[in-house]
Amino acid sequence: MHIYQVFGKEHIETRRLAKSFGEEVEEVLAGYTPSCKEEFRVREHKEEDCTLFIMGEDLQRIERDKMMFPVLSHA
Repeated sequence: MHIYQVFGKEHIETRRLAKSFGEEVEEVLAGYTPSCKEEFRVREHKEEDCTLFIMGEDLQRIERDKMMFPVLSHA
């Protein structure tokens, strides 16, 4: 299951959201940095022709915290 973004007024647990689609869901791929990262295994995302220019502390934080820009924000 691919979840590109979750919009709502309240926090929704990703595990609960996936279970609502049935027991057939074996894997969930998040297109954003989930608030509860412990539920996910981080893997490097590589995409051609996709360059982002960030320097300094912000880049260090993104790398350290294993963050990503939401897939829906890509132009």
